Amino acid sequence: WGYLNCSTVPPIWEGIEIEVPPLPAFTKNGDRCVVEWVGYKTLNASGPPIDNTYLTCGRDPLTDADIRDGYGVTIGPFVPHIEPMINNASATVVYSIYRGDKLIGLSKAGIVKIDRMIPGEVLPCGP
Repeated sequence: WGYLNCSTVPPIWEGIEIEVPPLPAFTKNGDRCVVEWVGYKTLNASGPPIDNTYLTCGRDPLTDADIRDGYGVTIGPFVPHIEPMINNASATVVYSIYRGDKLIGLSKAGIVKIDRMIPGEVLPCGP
């Protein structure tokens, strides 16, 4: 949950860091965690997703440290996964845990608001 804009440090055009929290007790060393990112042109992640913003990344296999402490992943590159989200946009992030090919856990969706417009400016911030 959060709000990303032109003042975000580090700048969102360098990638957006997502923190996967410590994972549930049923997660085992060797399981796989998949993080899914999807962009929207609305603040509440409604309506159709923005083309080409979809991204999956993850850890395979998970280690005991990943399960116990969580870990970070970076969403990027800026084009195409972040750049289309310009004004009053948002993205959802969900992670799924798999054991082999079987889905064994799914997080609630997290939503981040994204606004790359500076009041009074014509063009959005970023490259």
